[in-house]
Amino acid sequence: MKARLMLFCGALLAAMVGVGSDSYAANIDGYKKIKFGITQQALKKQHPCSIIFDKPDAAGIITAYCTDFSFNGSETYATFHLIDGKLLRISILAGDSYTDFMSVGKGLVGKYGKADTGAPQSVNAYEEGQVNEIKLTWDPGVLLAMHRSSGGNQMVSVIYSDARYVDLYQAAKQKLMGKDL
Repeated sequence: MKARLMLFCGALLAAMVGVGSDSYAANIDGYKKIKFGITQQALKKQHPCSIIFDKPDAAGIITAYCTDFSFNGSETYATFHLIDGKLLRISILAGDSYTDFMSVGKGLVGKYGKADTGAPQSVNAYEEGQVNEIKLTWDPGVLLAMHRSSGGNQMVSVIYSDARYVDLYQAAKQKLMGKDL
């Protein structure tokens, strides 16, 4: 029975991963009404949740979070990352089970098409404890991951990022270290 379930889940995950032009994800501009590039003040006004802003770190990066963010029909934990005063990344805790991972994955496929990258063969390895993470990505801008901690707890997360996030994050950190790009 377990082997049949793993085979079904592996086939379903394989169906989520694109291998050609079947994928149609465009540049991600945010999550629902929360758009990348908005300021801290605009994010506060939108009230996506009871948001709390940390003070900027030494590189000027601001992290904000809330525990009552609405996602997939329930309230969950979300983190917002602002660089140079602009929102560029939203990370959402999307569940704690393989069922949650598959449910969110189906929703992302419905919105963005098949994933650009992912490892369907890693499903069995994950279930057998050989790997501790499964990832699917929609380029640019969406990552769905399931991670198992050393204690056995699982966490499903979905991350929406502006296409410039990595470059701007690295630039902020390098500026802090006094290095030119």
